[in-house]
Amino acid sequence: CNHFFAFLPFFATSTGMASPTSACPYSGFMQTVLFKQLHQQVHQKPFADPAKCPFMQLTQLSQRLKAIQTTPEMAAHLLNMDPSANPLALPKDTIEELKNLKNLMPALRPPSEVPVQPAPEPAPELALRQIPDDEDGEANTPRIMQQPIESPTRTGKYSVKPFPKMDNAIAQHFDSFLENLHKEGRYRVFTEVERHANNFPNATRYEKDGRTQEIVVWCSNDYLGMGQDPEVVEACTNAVRSWGTGAGGTRNISGTTHSHVLLERQLAAHHNKEAALVFNSGYVANESALSTLGALLPGCEFYSDDENHASMIHGMKGKGVKKFIWRHNDLKHLEELLKASYLKNPDTPRVVAFESVYSMSGTISPIGDICDLARKYNALTYLDEVHAVGMYGPHGAGVAERDQVMWKVDIIQGTLGKAYGVVGGYVASSAAIVDSIRSKAPGFIFSTSTPPHVAAAALASVKALRGVKGVMKRFTFHTNVQKLKQMMRAAGLPLMEGESHITPLFIGNPTLCKKASDMLMARHGIYVQPINYPTVPKGTERLRITVSPVHTEAHMAHLVNSAVSVFRELEIHLAATAQSEIPSVVVEAAPAPTPKVAQRSQVAPPSGCPMHAQA
Repeated sequence: CNHFFAFLPFFATSTGMASPTSACPYSGFMQTVLFKQLHQQVHQKPFADPAKCPFMQLTQLSQRLKAIQTTPEMAAHLLNMDPSANPLALPKDTIEELKNLKNLMPALRPPSEVPVQPAPEPAPELALRQIPDDEDGEANTPRIMQQPIESPTRTGKYSVKPFPKMDNAIAQHFDSFLENLHKEGRYRVFTEVERHANNFPNATRYEKDGRTQEIVVWCSNDYLGMGQDPEVVEACTNAVRSWGTGAGGTRNISGTTHSHVLLERQLAAHHNKEAALVFNSGYVANESALSTLGALLPGCEFYSDDENHASMIHGMKGKGVKKFIWRHNDLKHLEELLKASYLKNPDTPRVVAFESVYSMSGTISPIGDICDLARKYNALTYLDEVHAVGMYGPHGAGVAERDQVMWKVDIIQGTLGKAYGVVGGYVASSAAIVDSIRSKAPGFIFSTSTPPHVAAAALASVKALRGVKGVMKRFTFHTNVQKLKQMMRAAGLPLMEGESHITPLFIGNPTLCKKASDMLMARHGIYVQPINYPTVPKGTERLRITVSPVHTEAHMAHLVNSAVSVFRELEIHLAATAQSEIPSVVVEAAPAPTPKVAQRSQVAPPSGCPMHAQA
């Protein structure tokens, strides 16, 4: 039996007999010349009394060991141990049998006069190297590939046969792609950072050679620092202790927990809609929701703003779906496109998809006017508020709430991974639309559910930002945005003006953009990520800077003065009226809105609005 044969290699090792270096104890020993000779010797000279045959005794002992759940390896280890030590609590007769068998094994060795023919040495085989548990894998990461195992007896079932290399013609495509990225200066290098709890925006940067550098983060989308808010952290840790770490399945199969339901109810109320649906990311939410609209609405036509996010663009690429792109925030152009379609067929389903805050330019869309125009031509509106939720509006529901037009929007999409400081995305709309997306979108149906502790943390964050804490954080946040922009203008930095919190510095060259980012990091401990194509069009490369409520005026002055120094060295344009140096404390700054807890707008929607029930 396998259990008996599994014992032999370890027993032979403990008695000094040759044992193969095979990863398969069930087959390796039986294929050695030694085993074959032992078997032949016993076969030619069988014991008269079967009870005295070592092979029979091994079989019986193996069965006893199995009965008391002792592995052969552990039993064989006892042969070299002090007889008085018996950590396995084996019966005394079993230990005696082990000792007797150890004495009998030399009788089975082949006579010295019989030459032992070594097995032919095969070519080294290939096997996947397993990284030991005590290694962090850093040094081995580039070598996670097939490696030769120098063993003449590597013939067990776990060995890996040599595999042909990838065809050079195919491999060349990948090499050419990466080479072009390097030539164009668009190759993306991930910066390895470790944020410090309760000490944001400070962080530690890890370099490839193992060195570390203390830095200040200026490009995080955790706009309000809620990722380290004590209430959010406590909600997350309590949920982990109560429920564990994973959801255990998709939402349809054991993955819908009470925390998911509570979060979706909170988000629906937050946006004054009938229902909401949570996704694993904002990208998945956009792609899933828009693609579902295209699949469910026959002959659907999408009208997309020129600066829409990639996730929205991909969601509007369904089979048989038409897409029209209107110039950024150009209502006249949008109406021309909608009117032309409406005159052809008034009943054609149309969806106007746009964002409230555009993350790369910092512009804000005229949400109310776009909604009026869409309803005029019988079109649905789909609004992406990912860079606005938590930061705009009396309760942090976004620009639509700030402008008192939230009831005009048919579908609102948001994220939990930016101002709310967690991860995930969601859509909020009528119950019928949300239920249709829930029942149709593959990105939702076939994805493992968001972990319940993530949902609990997001719920705590949304609740906090809807209340007084949110009012104060938003006030400090927008005050800091105005201070930083004022400093940049005074220093002559090429600020791309916009009414939102987005603060981009125009570079216009991918190589210079990357150099500026690297120099700010290496010399000044400032982490600002370069933004290149395809995130932005070629020739519009920029440094995208985001301030938070916890950045101080000293932080801002250090950033601006460091940027001026780097820009001058790289000969990036600065305004002629720039100040020589920005003081660390700014006495005057553009005023921010006075914080106040406002009630939701009571403006009534027109009687024909399908969202009247949510107003």
